Amino acid sequence: MEKTDNHTYQDRFFLFGIDPKQALALCEICGRGDIDVLDTNDGVTLLANSNTLASRDGLRKAITEKLNDYLIGPPGETIEQILVDILKKKNIEITTAESVTGGMIASRIINVPGASKIIKQAYVVYDRSTKASVLDIPVSFIERHGEVSLEVAREMARKAQLLTKSDIVVSTTGYAGPSGKEESDPVGTVCFGFSIFKQVTTLERVFSGTRNDIRQKATAFALGYVINKLTRNGDDKYE
Repeated sequence: MEKTDNHTYQDRFFLFGIDPKQALALCEICGRGDIDVLDTNDGVTLLANSNTLASRDGLRKAITEKLNDYLIGPPGETIEQILVDILKKKNIEITTAESVTGGMIASRIINVPGASKIIKQAYVVYDRSTKASVLDIPVSFIERHGEVSLEVAREMARKAQLLTKSDIVVSTTGYAGPSGKEESDPVGTVCFGFSIFKQVTTLERVFSGTRNDIRQKATAFALGYVINKLTRNGDDKYE
């Protein structure tokens, strides 16, 4: 919670799995308070503004009731702080294997005090020869599927988990610009691999903006995805 010049109190909420228009519609259903819906490099973000503590509490309650399925943390904390808190609470270790994000996911995690308790290894494997030598992914496999592919993202996550025995591995490979491979793989295409307790999932997303915007958005998406997977079991509702 932050104090601002225009409002006494301002809460920041991060959402996952919802677009700004859907978020705005749900906020309007809340029927109270002053809520700004922003599409930022950290994803869909709500800024909830209140003039008093009482109105802030009421607005928090309305938001958590209407948007709890999409909230990825309590108000006011950064995405990386939310993730580290969850991993520490659950005694879970994480490893990253990054190409397009170039260590940004690991860096944001390591920004949080106490991250050494939960981050096991951080690989930056930018070119195919490094993916081959560090993660033991055959160059022939990469050439067959393409460096930016769900297949390679899957192998990056799977091989990194075999090497480190981490509970969770996040991998990224993509095109941050200035050019992509072809029209079917435009700038902003990012393939993710998530190996969570040895269950591997791959996803492809296309982000917009500058080279750094794309990397930041991909980083936030990866962090948000892991938070979402670990908190959708009903045990971590935010109030």
